[in-house]
Amino acid sequence: MKIFKLNGKGFNTLNEFFDTIGELLVENNDWGKNWDALNDILYGGFIKTDCEEEFKLIWLNSEYSKINLTDFQDIVDLISEHKHITLELK
Repeated sequence: MKIFKLNGKGFNTLNEFFDTIGELLVENNDWGKNWDALNDILYGGFIKTDCEEEFKLIWLNSEYSKINLTDFQDIVDLISEHKHITLELK
C-alpha cells in the first residue's frame, strides 16, 4: 500500500492545501484545484495512484490544520467518503 504524508504546517488556506495535496497525488501537480477536481484526484488514476487504488494518507500536524484551515472538516469528510483511502490524523 502506498503511503503519502501531508504536513498540515505547510498550508493555511484552501488554495495552499490544493497545491500541497496535488504535489502528493498528481503527476506534475496539473489538475483543476477545486472541490470537484479534489474529489476526482482522490479517486486516483493520475499516475501516482491507480483508479481506486488503496493508499494511506497520513496528515501530520492535523491539529494545526484543524485550527488554522477553515475547510479542514470538509476536507476530512470528503476524504472519508473514499473507502480506498485510509486517513490518519496525527
